[in-house]
Amino acid sequence: MWGIRAAALAVATVSVLGLATPSASAQAWIRDPGQGYVNLSLSRLSGDEIFSQDGERQEIVDTYSQTIIGLYAELGVIDRWLMLTFNGELYRRNALDNQGATQGLGDLQIGAWSGLIEGPIRLTVGVVLGIPTGDDDPSSGIDGEADLTAASLPTGDGEVDVTPTVVLGYAFGGQSWPLRHFVTARVGYWLRTRGFVDAITYQVEFGTQVPVTFLDRFWFILRVRGVEAFSEPDQGGFAGLGDGVTYTSPSAEVFGRIWGGLGASVGVDTAVRARSIIAAAPFRFTLSYEF
Repeated sequence: MWGIRAAALAVATVSVLGLATPSASAQAWIRDPGQGYVNLSLSRLSGDEIFSQDGERQEIVDTYSQTIIGLYAELGVIDRWLMLTFNGELYRRNALDNQGATQGLGDLQIGAWSGLIEGPIRLTVGVVLGIPTGDDDPSSGIDGEADLTAASLPTGDGEVDVTPTVVLGYAFGGQSWPLRHFVTARVGYWLRTRGFVDAITYQVEFGTQVPVTFLDRFWFILRVRGVEAFSEPDQGGFAGLGDGVTYTSPSAEVFGRIWGGLGASVGVDTAVRARSIIAAAPFRFTLSYEF
C-alpha cells in the first residue's frame, strides 16, 4: 500500500508543476496591456511502474491513472512591467484500478511577471504563488481499506508555496534564415511550506516554424523540464504531496493555428533520471485563444 501511495502522491506533484502547457512565448515575452492568451487542456496518463528512491523502475500493485482538465491564462496589465498569469487544475481524477478513485478541483497558481530587458535577448522575472485549493486528505467516508485508498489519492498538496523565477527568451530567423525559431530558458526556486523539501525548477524550450504558406500555421516544439529537490524524504513515510520528488522530463509538442487567434496543440511527455514518480508518458491536448 505504501508503494502505491508513493506513486499517487508523486505523480500528482508532476502535474501541478505544469503539464498544462502555456503558449510558445509564455512569460519571456510580456504581453501588451489588454492583450492576453488562454488555453484549456486535457491530459491523461496511466502506468503500473514507479521510479523508486534510487531511480530504478519498480512495479506497483495496481495501475494508476490520472485525468486533468487545466486552464492557463496570461493578461498584459502594464506595458513591459506587469503581466499576470493563472494556471490551475479545474478538474482532477486520480484512480487505482480495483481500489477506487478521487476527483475534484486541483491546486491553482497565480503569477506576476516583469520584463527587465526587452531585446533582442529577453530577460523576464516573476513570482508564482501556489494556492492549495485541492484536497490533500480525501476520505471515502468508509473506514478501512477504502479510506486508506482515498487518502493515497489527493487532489492537492495542502500547502501555500512560492516560486521566484527568471526567464530568458530569444527569437531569430525568418529572413536570411530558412526557418523561424525561438528558445527560452527558465529557472525557479520552489519555496515550499509545511516542512516540505525546497527544490529548483527548470525548463529549456526550443520551437521551430517553417515560414511558407500553410506550414507557417504550425510550431514544432521540444522542451526539457524538471525539478531537483534538495534532499530525499524519509524512506519510512511521506511528509506530503510529492515531497522530495526529482525528475527530468523531455517532451514534444505540435501547435497549430486554426483561425485568427484560435489554436490547438498535441503533446507527449516522458521522464528520465526520475525519483518517486510514475514511469508513464502523459499525453495532452490543448485548445487555445490569443487576443
